[in-house]
Amino acid sequence: DACDNARHQVFMRGQDANGNFGVAASAWVTSSAAVLPSICALSVEPSVATTETLVTISTTVSTSLPISITAAELQVDSSDFVSNVITMTAIDGGANSALEVFTGTIDAGLLPIGVHTATVRGITSNSAYTPTGEIVFVVLPPGYARVWLPVISQ
Repeated sequence: DACDNARHQVFMRGQDANGNFGVAASAWVTSSAAVLPSICALSVEPSVATTETLVTISTTVSTSLPISITAAELQVDSSDFVSNVITMTAIDGGANSALEVFTGTIDAGLLPIGVHTATVRGITSNSAYTPTGEIVFVVLPPGYARVWLPVISQ
């Protein structure tokens, strides 16, 4: 599922009593989904939109039972969650389990042309908020069908 454990490479080096550092070493560690509740997945479609387009933000939110995810919300170009909060909809029709998928729709025509950041958070049955997740999308003027970005390799 979207909240599977993740592997991370950690780098470390020791320091002796004289302040000298040793050779760096690394180790792989696996983080568990114990950091809960959390945003496990976040996507935007389309990532490049025109002012005639609706933008859909999707997220997977997870916690551990007996606590459930009861809601998710998003904001565009703000993260105070005080005004202009968009309530997201649970895909299964009811937010009531430990793992929920939500979507929220943004009318790109209501946004200025440029780069925007959607900030998302989930809410649990005990009224705790997840850490936020962010994803970026672009709004272009009407008539743009595609954008090509050059890839430069060295």
